[in-house]
Amino acid sequence: MSSLPLSQFAEVFRDPTQKMGFAEVQKQKFMPVNAPAFQYAFSKDVFWFKVQIDNQSRLNQNNWYMVWSDGLKDHVDWYAPQPDGSVQIQYGGMLTPHAQKKYQGQLPVFKLGLLPKNQKITYYIRLQADESVVGQLTLMTHQVYIDQVSTSLAPIWMEIGIQLLRVLYNIILALYIRNTSFRWYAFHTVIVTLSVLGSIGLIGAYFSDIPWLAKVLNSGFYQLMPATYTLFMYSLLQVPLHFPKLKWVFLGVVFLSVGQVLAVLWW
Repeated sequence: MSSLPLSQFAEVFRDPTQKMGFAEVQKQKFMPVNAPAFQYAFSKDVFWFKVQIDNQSRLNQNNWYMVWSDGLKDHVDWYAPQPDGSVQIQYGGMLTPHAQKKYQGQLPVFKLGLLPKNQKITYYIRLQADESVVGQLTLMTHQVYIDQVSTSLAPIWMEIGIQLLRVLYNIILALYIRNTSFRWYAFHTVIVTLSVLGSIGLIGAYFSDIPWLAKVLNSGFYQLMPATYTLFMYSLLQVPLHFPKLKWVFLGVVFLSVGQVLAVLWW
């Protein structure tokens, strides 16, 4: 076996204080997950997942990795207690500075190294996020990881390419077409493109050394989409002239959309 989903074999503990150290967490009671994936609603809790691995594989034992399926979570850290009482830690997640990350790319990938046969080893994953938790934890060889990444990245980069070509085309047209409505539309496509980049974590990852900015930018453009589209329609329909009674409805949508972005800073 070269790949094994671990979520259904994991146990979870939720730290509502967000301040427990690893030694204290180890003493807590973990509850079985009993599900093929981790699914938890919005919460300020810090999630700790515990898995035990007993290696019975004949494959290259030096080439095992643990992969978390979602690169958009703020912090995803890997803990491995050592026989001498020390703890090995690998940091990851969208808001973790690049210098501290132990992997390249978007998905948190943690190198386990040698997995001794017929010996249970316990690992912990610490997850902190301001969004709902939906993800999977998988044990796999490096080759399986490379194969999965190459397969999953192709459609993503194709979508990014299409978005960038569209927004570039609209920007060029907006420079020559002196129409306010079209320029609002071109601006909207810029926000849509940035929201796509944010949805796969590229914007947040680029600014991970400035966590608060990464947090705002990664979700902010998505939350601005209703505002920019509403402004485009407001201009296209000439609302003050043709639909004066709806003026504040349109502006209300804009204010709410901008308010969501500002709320991210507060939250």
